[in-house]
Amino acid sequence: MTTLRSVISVASVINQISVVTLSSLPRRTKPAPQSGPSLGISPSEIAEKMESNSHALSTELRDANGWEFFSWKGVELSAPVRALWIAEELGLYQKVNDQFQPIEVAKIVDKVNAYLIENGKTPVTEGSVLSNLNKAAKYLNVAFGIALIPNRKDLTVRIANGIETQENIDKFFEQIKTKVQKLNDQIEHAAACNFEIKALTGLKADAIKQLAGSY
Repeated sequence: MTTLRSVISVASVINQISVVTLSSLPRRTKPAPQSGPSLGISPSEIAEKMESNSHALSTELRDANGWEFFSWKGVELSAPVRALWIAEELGLYQKVNDQFQPIEVAKIVDKVNAYLIENGKTPVTEGSVLSNLNKAAKYLNVAFGIALIPNRKDLTVRIANGIETQENIDKFFEQIKTKVQKLNDQIEHAAACNFEIKALTGLKADAIKQLAGSY
């Protein structure tokens, strides 16, 4: 009985120590970043780079300050940037009638797995490659403002075309049109009544006025 009590007592102490230790682990309120910074490269400049270098986007990412953590895993490219590099290799920048052409995800998967097998690593699934292409899309959007579109429905990936981009701009403007006009009405009302609206003064109010006037 004494031995059993001793065991129970020791277990209780261990549990108390475990609880205290786990609840004391350091935490932070700020989440880890999901991407590096914008690289501040103009659209015309990045377009020129893409015309002269078939791996322009992945090259810029892997060499840029602030993108090392996202572009590399040890001495190799990270999975998202590797998928991007292979998509580039398969002709991601190729155009027909000035429109970027889609790349089959299956072809990217084949080349990713060929590389992994050659290096003694486990092959990955199509879903894994699509997930990595989605991460690469986020990287390109932040770094260059380029829209890479992995399509799960038809299993392709491509760079957004000009016509599609214009359609999206029109769609988003239409979605905010009424709200912008209502916001501008409130700004004009505040000005007429001499109300001080600190959140919408100066450049902000001018920008909203100009935007509302464009409709």
